[in-house]
Amino acid sequence: MSPAVRLAPVEGNVNNWRWILRILTRFTKVVVLVAALSATMLGGWISSASASVANHNVKPTLNSQVATFTIPQSAKGTFIMNLWTLPAPSKEVGHTEGTSGTLVLKVPFTHTCKFQVDVRVIPAGMHTSVFYSGLIASVPCCFKGY
Repeated sequence: MSPAVRLAPVEGNVNNWRWILRILTRFTKVVVLVAALSATMLGGWISSASASVANHNVKPTLNSQVATFTIPQSAKGTFIMNLWTLPAPSKEVGHTEGTSGTLVLKVPFTHTCKFQVDVRVIPAGMHTSVFYSGLIASVPCCFKGY
């Protein structure tokens, strides 16, 4: 048989455990505070970047001849549109960018007629782009043989 387990704590052990719990509680409070501050700062950066772009994300359009994206008039930043062939391995077949007006890319002839259009934006005052909107679609009669 195993020896009996002593359930009543020894006074010295109780004080040691209280000390450890105080340290853990303080550490936990610091971790929670740092996490909350980080989330607040990151959330503020993301919301300011998206608010400076537009309230609604306009989607690009795609037909058998062109992919287009109309930049919202209230937007501040550089918009980048890429056209990719699908399925994988995808290949970039078009790239254009601008700050106003309509971005247009010619749709090439492919065997699958399936494409992905991605629009990214570099908000004014920023240096990196963020995804804005996109679509995946098949277009009719894009193969040269038709």
